[in-house]
Amino acid sequence: RNNNNNNNQNSIENARTCCNRGGEAAKCSIGPIAGRKSFPLTAEGKFLFGNTASSSSNHSDNNNISSLDENKTTIHQLPRDACLEMLYTRGDMVQSLPSVGIALCGDEELANEACAYFASEEDLLQFRIHVTKQQPTEDSQLATSLRDGIVSRKRMSNDGKIALPYAITLQAHPEFMSPTTGCKETFINCVDAMVGHGAICHDSPKLALEEANLYHDTLLRDSLDAAVSTGVILGWF
Repeated sequence: RNNNNNNNQNSIENARTCCNRGGEAAKCSIGPIAGRKSFPLTAEGKFLFGNTASSSSNHSDNNNISSLDENKTTIHQLPRDACLEMLYTRGDMVQSLPSVGIALCGDEELANEACAYFASEEDLLQFRIHVTKQQPTEDSQLATSLRDGIVSRKRMSNDGKIALPYAITLQAHPEFMSPTTGCKETFINCVDAMVGHGAICHDSPKLALEEANLYHDTLLRDSLDAAVSTGVILGWF
């Protein structure tokens, strides 16, 4: 229990430090968002979420549902245009990151849609150097599963070969794809609330639910895999 208290205190101190190192939030530059969005992964995002992501050719610019089988994906052999596609309800954005933060996915307009935070600038630099050294190969060993790939990287971290983040944030809401109340209750309630506050138009709930149903399989897999990956990387399970 004492160790947990110490860890919680360290996390609080790290969070306070982040606030003093340049991290800022602001109103979303493209206005409020309610619905499905797909953002490309950065090199660091591919390393952490790599085996979870699908090719963007199966995402928002294409009506095909992705058929990527993560159990047959090779470590560090992702397409360069790999993306994460999830559901959003938001009116803000991460405008800038602290010196210990790094973007995992985003585009030119919204660059920080998923972020990782490290205990120090030195840890972040170590992580980026390691990611830079990982080059895709045509003949690398097959990962037996998504989790095995991520766990192996965590074990590397425990051996001191690579630093991993102590926190990961997502602008998206993976919980919106919960099979119980997620998409048809929690998500729609949030969208309805945005309509009630005048943030989005009255047609938005219908359109958002239609897209969530149409792209259900991709949204469910990306949301679940991102959540599982985060939990494993942070040592929750």
